Amino acid sequence: SEDIEVALPDGRRMQAQSWSSTPLSVAAQISKSFSKRVLVAKVNGHLWDLTRPLEQNCSLQLYSFDSEEGQDAFWHSSVHVLGQAMEEYFGGLLCYGPSLQSGFYYDMFMEPRRVQSEDIAPLENLSSKFIKANQPFERVVVNREDALRLFKYNKFKVEAIEKKVSSPTTTVYRIGSLVDLCLGPHIPRTGLIGAFKILKTTMVNWDGDSNLDPLQRVYGISF
Repeated sequence: SEDIEVALPDGRRMQAQSWSSTPLSVAAQISKSFSKRVLVAKVNGHLWDLTRPLEQNCSLQLYSFDSEEGQDAFWHSSVHVLGQAMEEYFGGLLCYGPSLQSGFYYDMFMEPRRVQSEDIAPLENLSSKFIKANQPFERVVVNREDALRLFKYNKFKVEAIEKKVSSPTTTVYRIGSLVDLCLGPHIPRTGLIGAFKILKTTMVNWDGDSNLDPLQRVYGISF
């Protein structure tokens, strides 16, 4: 590692170490209490995990939940918790799980099963268990071919890789037992999520095409 300089929006410049210092460690230098509130960063204008090492001299912006960037990372991370619960409880194939303007959802292929009202409490309980476990979000860079091999059991993820990943590498994120295709970024760990609630479920089709596989969609919100 080598000495680098980190420029903050207020004009201050912090000293850091390349490949060792992270946005979170810089936030802690600013204020310990502030570092407990931040959720995600931008490095040279690019969204960045708080625990991802800084690589060179850079500008740094830090976001808490009261920002659009912070909320998006928070709900995007909550999607992974929901996905982990759905995969463990239903054992189906996870498809697509975005954050929304307020909340998130995850789609799963689980024919011929449907999500029933009696499934909601067990899903919420599993999600709460994973949140209390304070699981770290781990970012892993993989090459495209390895990603295709990793998700060969899931035709929906394979299709997503084939259609959307044009670069030689992509990223996957791991929390606990869940490894999911995702560009990120995410909050550092699941324990930062407080309240977690499933709002509703519905049936949709893959790619929004009624001729394609039916999927179960589960909506949630967290704070």
